[in-house]
Amino acid sequence: MAIILSTILTSVLGYYTLFFIIVAGSFAIIPGMTLLISSYASVLTTVPRLFLFILLVFAASIIGDIGTYFIAKRFSVSVINYLKRYKWFAKNEGKARSSVRNYGFYFVFVTRFISGGLGPVVNYISGFERLNSKKFILAVLLGEAVYALLFCSIGYIFKDTWAELVSFLQYSFVAILLIVIALYVGYRITKFYRRK
Repeated sequence: MAIILSTILTSVLGYYTLFFIIVAGSFAIIPGMTLLISSYASVLTTVPRLFLFILLVFAASIIGDIGTYFIAKRFSVSVINYLKRYKWFAKNEGKARSSVRNYGFYFVFVTRFISGGLGPVVNYISGFERLNSKKFILAVLLGEAVYALLFCSIGYIFKDTWAELVSFLQYSFVAILLIVIALYVGYRITKFYRRK
């Protein structure tokens, strides 16, 4: 009985922790968030649990995105002065500002699931630029629905081969890194001999 209870508590605490991490990910870039979500989904054993997990990811993402937007909108000056100290914001601010001004709704929608870390910056910029609240919320709802369905489903569908998939990606990354290093060393050696 104690083992069952501890397993349930660990699972519940795990979900609370994940919920908090996803909400926090709307305020600042957290590397590996998508991998974390897919990994959680890979241990789910039934479709109802997958459905509940998708709802958790969806709700946490929406709460974080909308919270970030309204904080940025309400406290623009102090928030932007604070954020400019961080490289992840300063590096993406200009690109995000022009894209939010030009594409608004569509840019917010796409950055929910394709951006590779641009989402939090877009949340802030949308608030700073006073993007229409209804448009922002609709874009977030639609985009986060795609995000939650896509990455939770990937983890669930590939759960039997998840360890192998992650292992393959890690080995692929190492192989690519070694190839890049070898090419760079070869380039430097060639350049050195050409000078002579």
